[in-house]
Amino acid sequence: MANQLLLKDPVNLLCAQRLWKVTLIGEGADDAGGVFDETLAQMCEELESVTEVKLLTRTPNSINKCGFNTDRFVFNPECTDFKLFKFFGILCGVGIRTKRPLNLHLAPPMWKLVAGMNLTIQDLEEIDLLFTRALVGIRDVDKGGVTEDTFSEMIPLECFEAQSMSGQFVPIVPNGHDIKLTFKNRNEYFEKALHFRLHELDKQVAAIREGLSLIHGF
Repeated sequence: MANQLLLKDPVNLLCAQRLWKVTLIGEGADDAGGVFDETLAQMCEELESVTEVKLLTRTPNSINKCGFNTDRFVFNPECTDFKLFKFFGILCGVGIRTKRPLNLHLAPPMWKLVAGMNLTIQDLEEIDLLFTRALVGIRDVDKGGVTEDTFSEMIPLECFEAQSMSGQFVPIVPNGHDIKLTFKNRNEYFEKALHFRLHELDKQVAAIREGLSLIHGF
């Protein structure tokens, strides 16, 4: 279905009713709209089946069982099939244009990204509480009496790497694995790690907004 929609002329995606007609094999009944609605529901269900389609993944809070949005999903930074994200944007546009709400359980910060809004550290906390607290803890470690001499004993991280949204440790700057994390550069680490997490989905979101713009120009 994704491939078929991506091949359609954008003009054909501007219908306010059904953007496609569904014909069930072996059945002669005409699609009066009910089957169209069912296909939307099935696509949403498949998108949230993280073992089948890799576009979404559960929030870190869901995996860690803490904080908010433990029953929600985020975009998967490891998925680089940008055509699939473009299809997701088209699907969102279809829901808006046909006034059919999509049964998608995205964490609110993901909708902010789709809307073109910038995320904040508070948004990050809503989907990854442990990471946010750990990051702030590194920045403010001196408030707990940690000094340059005891920093390496208290902070297990050794270099400029951090966990991604999907839980993988990755460099937050070029050659980050070669840059040692120290007491003196911890504030720089905080800023770089925060920037990385707030922008790690930029390419995926750009593809989504490209698809959405085919139906709702902005």
